[in-house]
Amino acid sequence: MNTKIADLILILIPVFLFGQSKVNAPFSLKDYEEMQIYFLDYVNKHSEGIIQIDDNYYDTKKLDSLLLIKNKFKKEKLLQEGINEAEIPKYIGSVKDDVVLPFAYFTLNKNGFNYTINKNGILNAERRNITILFMKANEKIVKFLESITDKDKEIVTSNIYRENGTLASTRSNNSLYGFGMGETLTYNEDGSVKESIDYDKGLKFTYDELKNNYWQKIEKYIKENPDKFNQYDKMELAKTNKGKTKISRFAFTISKEIRNGLFCWTVLINNKMFIFDGETGEIIDLKTIQYAG
Repeated sequence: MNTKIADLILILIPVFLFGQSKVNAPFSLKDYEEMQIYFLDYVNKHSEGIIQIDDNYYDTKKLDSLLLIKNKFKKEKLLQEGINEAEIPKYIGSVKDDVVLPFAYFTLNKNGFNYTINKNGILNAERRNITILFMKANEKIVKFLESITDKDKEIVTSNIYRENGTLASTRSNNSLYGFGMGETLTYNEDGSVKESIDYDKGLKFTYDELKNNYWQKIEKYIKENPDKFNQYDKMELAKTNKGKTKISRFAFTISKEIRNGLFCWTVLINNKMFIFDGETGEIIDLKTIQYAG
């Protein structure tokens, strides 16, 4: 990372949330520079208890402790991959011990955030439900990339900075499904807005309302439109149990699409995409997706 960041324009409001569709950074670019310098200086002076593996620095005490319970992490990994718990003993030997590495990073603390920096200057920080990724890019225009995620709010905000420190663009997405949230803004070098896209345009029916009510509305739609579903469709839709099913064969995602210039919600379950009116939340259309093969 370029240590000349001190000369950059250093304006980042230290507030976690702005409205409901953006997460703001708790650190300035100057903070990131100081964190990197301090971290690398610390690991150089305190080599005992810190080990470098590939590009990352690890706490040897954490690593030793985690290796003693490595099977716990291997089991969790297999469960996430959809392996039945009864079959885990058969597969656990195939999971490498390095599954514990992400939990053994050597970290320092800044303003309540535990952070680590690898030898390439990529910074990762975490505080309760907030995680941060900051790195330098190699492109001519884009020089710094910053991503702040609020796990509880399911929001990830990505900021791109020019070499002189000015903000080039900012956008927010849902961290689970990836759909755009709030305004995506592109800025000129003087700070004026070059382009704006409002991904919430026309949406009065909120994401939380959709999550809490979509299955009830789908059941109602199926009853009112029986000719659009065969028995197999009904069985497969019911198996998803409001999207909670972990079995990989069930496709489930929430997204948005534009109709008549306004955004509306879409819920995809297997090959059925339900379109929800962005204002009323009622299902206004149904698409059947044809998958290749």
